[in-house]
Amino acid sequence: MRAGTTRAVTLAVALAVAPGAWCAEPQQLAPVTTWAVDEHTTGLLVEDHRVPLISVRLEFPAGTWSRWARDAALEPALRSALYDPAGRLRRRVDDLAAGVTLSVDERYSAVSARCLKEDLPAVVELLKEILANESLDRTELRLWRRSARLTYRALETDVQFRSSRLVARTLTAEDDPRRLRYERPRKRKTDPATLNALRARLLRLPGRTVGLAGDLTPAEARELAAGLLPPADTSRLPDLGLDLQPLVPRAQRRDTTDRIAKLTQVYFGLARESVSMADPDWPAFVMANHVLGGHFYSRLYVALRHEGGETYGAVALAEGDTEPGALVLASFTRVANAGHAEEKLRRTLATFRSEGITQAERAETAARYRGRVPFTRQTPEGVLDRLLYERRLGLPTGSLDALPERMAALTLAEINEFIAGYYDPASFVMVRVAPAGE
Repeated sequence: MRAGTTRAVTLAVALAVAPGAWCAEPQQLAPVTTWAVDEHTTGLLVEDHRVPLISVRLEFPAGTWSRWARDAALEPALRSALYDPAGRLRRRVDDLAAGVTLSVDERYSAVSARCLKEDLPAVVELLKEILANESLDRTELRLWRRSARLTYRALETDVQFRSSRLVARTLTAEDDPRRLRYERPRKRKTDPATLNALRARLLRLPGRTVGLAGDLTPAEARELAAGLLPPADTSRLPDLGLDLQPLVPRAQRRDTTDRIAKLTQVYFGLARESVSMADPDWPAFVMANHVLGGHFYSRLYVALRHEGGETYGAVALAEGDTEPGALVLASFTRVANAGHAEEKLRRTLATFRSEGITQAERAETAARYRGRVPFTRQTPEGVLDRLLYERRLGLPTGSLDALPERMAALTLAEINEFIAGYYDPASFVMVRVAPAGE
């Protein structure tokens, strides 16, 4: 058996037993250690020695919502580092079963790896080589450009994609980066020299984070992080601020229909902007959405599935973080029933607004969210993910875990007052994807 195959099997076994090992006594998860790797880089460690696994997460403060990343080819610049023409780097990743990923998200870029502790020195050296790689596979770059075009063309026949794109176009301005994931890929320079320069700039941006989780001591973590990244460069800093535009005012929004040939159903939803996590009403918003459309016996499910058989599913889908996204009360039904189902959706929303939730629903929702918290602490990697998420958004540490208690502290009157103000049917517009020719 090849060494890489042996490592992969060992890692798979460790991952299979890890949740049980970590869940057995979650209180043993050590407090998080935070330190300054250098003047511009923060180190985070979630220490746990019960399973010999290590997770490494390098994060950089540039994502597709910044104008710099939006105008540049940042995503291929980072991803291409793993693709040397001979495929040597990828073979080494496979041999170490290291699970290396390089990605660019909306607010940040990340390099991640997961490995057995015995392989950590080799994985660290491999990460350094990947990030320093300037010999890029031009064939792979051409395939990515073609794949992006073909993927978009295929998505244009996907109902869920078209529905989400319609909502984004209804709520956000044309040049708002929140639309990027739904629009045709932009043409950008992807020659190796340009990509290498972009990646080098990204890796040296101040505000970096080295996140570590698993079988490491603080001393080991500090030593590992010290030489992992090149020195930060504070000269000629690009504009990394979020380039979000004001949402389209309600007065300018209209009920909108997109059409796809040969559909046999209508996909519809009532949409408006969500409440952001930075808003004091966020706990009430989360609780209200759960009651309205967050589970199998929610108000929408009962009205549109259980009582009337209009659909197989109805849900309240909320996007956004510390910036508002979309809230969509979504469902689908057969074409002949569309008008009736849409009217029932409107009535359900109006009743929810006028009557609010019950004391039993308030208690059940608070209990359910309290019960979810331990599942986010099953592994050191899960704890690290939440810490990094809070850090990206500028939230105080522990904000996510504190949500259930904030929800439970709300009185029924406070929740229903929020519902009466926010869930006004006049604040929503209807968006639908229907068959062409209807």
